[in-house]
Amino acid sequence: MNCQSCHTPLLPTARFCHHCGKEAGGDGIVCFDCNTVNPAGARFCSTCGSGINVQYQPNPYITPVYGLNFEDMPTLPSQLHEAFRVALCLVLAQENAKEKEALFLHVFQDSNFVQQHLEEATVLMTQEFEEIFEQTQNTAFAAIEKEIERRFGILLELFFVSYAQSLLPHPLPTAILQYQDSYLTSVNKQKMFIDYLQPDQESLTIYTSAIEIPLQKLKNASKVFFEASAGETPLIFLDYTLFKSGKEGIVLTSKGIYWKHHFHKKAQVSFSQINTLAYFDDRIEINGIYLNIAPAFNYKLYKLLYRLQSNY
Repeated sequence: MNCQSCHTPLLPTARFCHHCGKEAGGDGIVCFDCNTVNPAGARFCSTCGSGINVQYQPNPYITPVYGLNFEDMPTLPSQLHEAFRVALCLVLAQENAKEKEALFLHVFQDSNFVQQHLEEATVLMTQEFEEIFEQTQNTAFAAIEKEIERRFGILLELFFVSYAQSLLPHPLPTAILQYQDSYLTSVNKQKMFIDYLQPDQESLTIYTSAIEIPLQKLKNASKVFFEASAGETPLIFLDYTLFKSGKEGIVLTSKGIYWKHHFHKKAQVSFSQINTLAYFDDRIEINGIYLNIAPAFNYKLYKLLYRLQSNY
């Protein structure tokens, strides 16, 4: 009798393969620590968490997220080019715009974006990443992929604003492109927030500096949802209450976002702790938490948070 998974000859009474650990019939894999039978192809035991697929060995030269192969350095610029296409599709999925993917890719392919921006960017990234890899090998992959995420976030913003405005659910201000070459730790965040959100174009009650906020509104917000840390000052305050009491709305500081919406619990997320972002026609979700003000404002806020997320 042979194993149905790896075809190793087995003893007549064997229930599991002594070579690959899978059931002799080939429909499962056994954990040698706790004897739980797991689905075929499992890498870790569903009961005890032990590694169970001894045949799986990650390639130490390939980055885990974007799959860049550092054994083939000459093709790294073209690999990054393809990785950017993947990043574009992932962002569209995050924005629930998969139905427009073909249109965005058509613009990407037929415009001069690649020649004007992406080619130079990927060459510079290749030089930087090659040096990092030579110094620290695969231990640098986490830092490399974090930097790829930051660079791609900037390039995607440029692509959306300068090449694909007509495909966006709401227009994005061209003023945000002034932050293309900046590490956000060095920019005036209050001005940046204003440039992204365009509060003067919204029919909403928005204050763009702490001194503008009526003291009673700020006190009400502080009691209900704006529990700021020491020295944390509101840079943007949006009052979303019907009678303008300040008890519901959004506060943006240099460190994070605080908000309270009708019939929802208060929430706060620091920019460095944004793990997931999603945009929908009727809301955005930050780490899975609901936020909804108005369609155009939601989209601009989502883009601002996406940029902030990729820089932490």
